[in-house]
Amino acid sequence: MKGVLTGFVLLAGASAAIAGATAVENIPEPAAILSDVSARGAPAVVRELYDHRARWSSILRRVELGEETWLRVAVALRPGTDAGSASELHDSVTAALAAAPINVLRVTVPKFPLTDLCSGRHDPPATYEAAVSEVDKMMAAVASIKIPELSKRRDDCLRALEASRADLKRFFAKE
Repeated sequence: MKGVLTGFVLLAGASAAIAGATAVENIPEPAAILSDVSARGAPAVVRELYDHRARWSSILRRVELGEETWLRVAVALRPGTDAGSASELHDSVTAALAAAPINVLRVTVPKFPLTDLCSGRHDPPATYEAAVSEVDKMMAAVASIKIPELSKRRDDCLRALEASRADLKRFFAKE
C-alpha cells in the first residue's frame, strides 16, 4: 500500500508532459506538452524533458517525421532551449524538411529562422557522403513544393540548402 501511495504522490507531482506519456513509447502526447508549456513555461518543460533523455530523444524523433502537431510542439519548446537542447531540436526540425517540407515551412518559420533551418544540421551526420545525401533529400523535398504562398520560403530555403553543401565541404575538409 505504501508503494502505491508513493507512486500516486510522485505521479500527481509530475508535470502533464511527463505524467501524460503514452504507453507505446512512454512519451507525452503533443497536447499534454503544449498544455504544460502554457501552464509552466517552455524552460521548465524543456529542462524536465531533457533530463529524461529517452523521452527527449523520442520527442525529437517524432518532430523529425514532420507531423504538424509535433512541429507545433517544437515551436512551443524552442524558447526554453539552450545549448544542447537547442541544437538537437533544431536538427530534428531541419531533418523534417526531407519528410514534410510544407509542414516545416508553414508551421516552424519564423520561430525557427528560415536561413538557419535550411542551412542544415548543427551536428551533421558522421560522413561527408551521408551529410550531402541528407541535404540532397531535403533539397528534393523542398523543391517539390508547388504552393504559391510558400514559393518565397521554398526558394530561400533551397538557396540556403545549396550553400550548406559548400559548408559541408569545409566541415569535412573536402576542398
